[in-house]
Amino acid sequence: MRVVLIRHPETVASCLGQFPRKDEGYSEEGKRQFQELTRINPTGKIITSDLPRCLHLAEAIAKRYDVSLTIEPRIREIDMGVFQGYTFTQLEEMFPMEVATWMQDPDNFTYPDGERYLDFRQRVLEFAGELAEGAYTLITHHGVIQVLLSHWVGDDMSAMPFPCAQSQVLERIDGHWILTKE
Repeated sequence: MRVVLIRHPETVASCLGQFPRKDEGYSEEGKRQFQELTRINPTGKIITSDLPRCLHLAEAIAKRYDVSLTIEPRIREIDMGVFQGYTFTQLEEMFPMEVATWMQDPDNFTYPDGERYLDFRQRVLEFAGELAEGAYTLITHHGVIQVLLSHWVGDDMSAMPFPCAQSQVLERIDGHWILTKE
């Protein structure tokens, strides 16, 4: 099995240090990254998050290379509820108790009007468990990529930086996932 993970281009929120909204548009750098990423020849079937910052890129790649595209809501970013659109510093000022709870127990934290991390992780791993042998290009988000890498590689990748527009190739050989680069 071979999987190429691609994180969407930079958004306006990410270049401002904010947690992005669901319909976040690309920054100027993100627009440049978009053009660059559309030249990536996909591996196998393209599967994308349903959020626009991933979906637009996936549609452009699928059209360019005439490959099938599947929209998969389970690989959308965690729903951070009312935290979306703010920086961490702003959240500490606006929601001090909630941020303290989040920092103390991030796995069990439920974002106000959003999603609990363990539920997010479960939906991502449910999707991963349903992937049949084959080759895939997944266009998705930072949190999803961290969950998948941690699960497949077996290490805690929660602190691993994965910048916008970056890709990572994984191959499963003899039952073990290996990080490679094309």
